[in-house]
Amino acid sequence: MRAGFEEALRSALALRTVQLRDAGTKWAAPSDGPAGVTSLAFDVASTVPGARGLLTVTFEPGRRLDEWDYQALETSAEIAALVLEIERRRLQSDRAAPSSALKPRRDGATPLIGSTPVMAALRARIERVAGTDFTVLLEGESGVGKELVARQIHDLSRRRNGPFVAVNCAALVETLLEAELFGIE
Repeated sequence: MRAGFEEALRSALALRTVQLRDAGTKWAAPSDGPAGVTSLAFDVASTVPGARGLLTVTFEPGRRLDEWDYQALETSAEIAALVLEIERRRLQSDRAAPSSALKPRRDGATPLIGSTPVMAALRARIERVAGTDFTVLLEGESGVGKELVARQIHDLSRRRNGPFVAVNCAALVETLLEAELFGIE
């Protein structure tokens, strides 16, 4: 099963495996590291036109690379190539997505009043938080607009089509707080 998955993934991503054994010693060069240490550099063609990759292996010259070393290096190079190719494709799909999907939508959002630098920073922070799936804790004195900020975050988030439930926690009895917020089991 694993071999089939790997083969399907390789064919889907159209990657070429670098055969390190075929590199020969002409690629060996002294490194900038400790005396006597040698590096092998392999130029790797990319599936992206104009892009190149470089795999560098550093080892002591008295040590010969054995079969296990070659297999480990080839596997590492294949995994790195797959990760880079997947990331490249993710970036391409992000760029191809409509710009409305990249930015929170403002339609239906309750506007916050004010044009000071502090309010502009608050709006920027709200938009940044609304684009995530993080839980947000709003703290502040009574009457400073925590509910307005919460509603703004909700209206700009992917959950905007769901309900927004405002709860006055100060009016709740402590024994009913958990039941009110999380339901009764």
